[in-house]
Amino acid sequence: MKTFTIPLRKGFAKAPRYKKTNRAVSELRTYLVRHMKNENISIGKELNEFLWNHGVKNPPPRVKVHAVEDEGKVLVNLESIKIETSKDKEAKEKKKKPVAKEKLEDTVEKAAEKKVEKPVEKKEEKPSEKKVEEKPKAPVPKEQVTEKKAEPKEEKKEHHQPNENKN
Repeated sequence: MKTFTIPLRKGFAKAPRYKKTNRAVSELRTYLVRHMKNENISIGKELNEFLWNHGVKNPPPRVKVHAVEDEGKVLVNLESIKIETSKDKEAKEKKKKPVAKEKLEDTVEKAAEKKVEKPVEKKEEKPSEKKVEEKPKAPVPKEQVTEKKAEPKEEKKEHHQPNENKN
């Protein structure tokens, strides 16, 4: 793993404003090709976001990066970000131990035994928890029911419109 501080300003200084960050990325690539002796450069996500953070017109003047050669490819990312190579990925896979089939079968059998041993018991409802049935209400006599009298509707007044045929 090599650490570089790459000056980008000379690369994009004379470029038009709408191409400055594009020129900075190409300057980064040419610098890494010259120093890592490899044409196949892969720029990391965080580094790309750092370069484009202020848009196309205002890239950073310099950037600190880590570069790692991995299987004929150069992986580049910001200095603060750890680069994961193929060797690191293989080491992670080796650390993960597969579960032995015998142990897996034993756990399945034990789980089946536990289910058989414990029958499910139904809970009986307590008298206080039982629902009380409501008695239907007696009909109310007509004398007590007061009917609302319908109020007469107000008639809409027609607006007077002037005659259109006045000459």
